[in-house]
Amino acid sequence: RLKFLSSAGAELARVHQVIASYGLARPEVSFRLVSDESERLSTSGRGKLIEAVGNIYGARIAEAMLELPGPGPAAPPLASAAFVVTGLVGAPTVSRGNRNYTILSVNGRWIQNRRLSFAIEQAYHGFLANRRFPIAVIQIRVPSGDIDVNVHPAKTEVRFLREQIVFAELQRSVRAAL
Repeated sequence: RLKFLSSAGAELARVHQVIASYGLARPEVSFRLVSDESERLSTSGRGKLIEAVGNIYGARIAEAMLELPGPGPAAPPLASAAFVVTGLVGAPTVSRGNRNYTILSVNGRWIQNRRLSFAIEQAYHGFLANRRFPIAVIQIRVPSGDIDVNVHPAKTEVRFLREQIVFAELQRSVRAAL
């Protein structure tokens, strides 16, 4: 296994990405990453998403974040107290050259979902230059019976019973915030 490890710096970057993702998915939990006796990342755990964004990405990014609006009047019936999309998206003036800054969580669990990330990117269409990607921290709440978490051994990938509704509501919310 040792031969499959990258350099110490690359492995630290991977750990940093995971800790940062969990820190944004669970702002009510305090996280701290220390490497070589130096603190690399720290979140307060006070439950405020904007504060967690500031702790992880810095004050400049936190100031440029826009809050997602609640469900609209034309939202599908599933978009109720049982189905909620909340979070923050970056103003088009702050973007990145890779997709690492799109953080999704479902029921408090950090996930990776290409289709939902694509929904966010589509919502930004016309706002960002080519090969630029948004900063987004999205928290999705769905009934536990509407997701399957046993898709991937690390539990970072999930399946939705009604993914098209989640996709549409996420895209609507991001576009409304922009």
